[in-house]
Amino acid sequence: MISYKLARNDSYENYRKNGVISHVIFFFLILLAAAFTLIGIFFVDILFIVVPLIVFPLIFASEVIVILLRDQSQLTFGGFMRTFSIYFTSRFRSNFKVIINFLWSLIAYVASTFVLLIVINLCFYYCNYKNYAYIYELIYNNLGGSYQAIYNILEGHLDFLNDILLFTEVPALFVASILFFYLTTKHSVSLFMRLSAFGGEGNVITYLHRRIMKKYRKEYTSLFIKLNWPLFVLYIIGFIGGAVIAYYLYFGYGGVFSMALALGIFMSFGLYGPFLLANNEAIYKAFEPCYLEENEAFLKQFQVNLEAMLKSLEKTEEATKKDSDESNS
Repeated sequence: MISYKLARNDSYENYRKNGVISHVIFFFLILLAAAFTLIGIFFVDILFIVVPLIVFPLIFASEVIVILLRDQSQLTFGGFMRTFSIYFTSRFRSNFKVIINFLWSLIAYVASTFVLLIVINLCFYYCNYKNYAYIYELIYNNLGGSYQAIYNILEGHLDFLNDILLFTEVPALFVASILFFYLTTKHSVSLFMRLSAFGGEGNVITYLHRRIMKKYRKEYTSLFIKLNWPLFVLYIIGFIGGAVIAYYLYFGYGGVFSMALALGIFMSFGLYGPFLLANNEAIYKAFEPCYLEENEAFLKQFQVNLEAMLKSLEKTEEATKKDSDESNS
């Protein structure tokens, strides 16, 4: 049984070792990540590039730099660039499992959008929000007409259309984003195995980590949530704050989401990042014997499979040689 109290104490020791400099590192690097996220105000689709290729490498660099500074008095700009770039190497690029977690978040987004479209449209219709009943009747009566007729109706009621998008897209994107950050930070505990002297490749570490999360799902998830719940509370506060600010600045739904995401990232990782790092290291230490046990089981299974494959090859070679001898005779 994993002890929360022991993990909490280990986390405090990790935080103490990292020192105040960890707050400085996370504050400025996550501020930079949030600034890049604001590009989405002008073109929201660019976040599909910014988040995986800039935001997560900066979060990764923040964590690695703090760990390196335990043994080094300073870090050069070249050292920072190396910590940023190694994120893309085979050993570290699956640290957050961005692609798989994005797919799960996409499913959550589609489901949330479907539900919200129904709920928001029904609410707007029965409350006759911004003369919704009249607009609906116009669209319904022109369904058999040309595309241009529908376009003209929507063009004439852009404020209403923007509100529909705002009240459906932003909440759905919030659900997807908080799930995405939950899954990625939960997987990022494997960072400490990747930074250790463990000789396995990155895909082996990913396999072992996935096995641990599956085999000890209840204990692992419980410990992760107990230690890191403030991260998600801060994200929610930042997201809501950013959304309200952008709404009163008259941004469209893409701008509202981008501002909300930027402030959510800064409030969570920028302020709580040092605690997240210390907590995740404590989680890894708590499950370290399990990682080693899974690695031994993996190596034994690998050896068994290798021996079976070699025997199969030997039988194939013998059969081939026998067929060749018979044909020659």
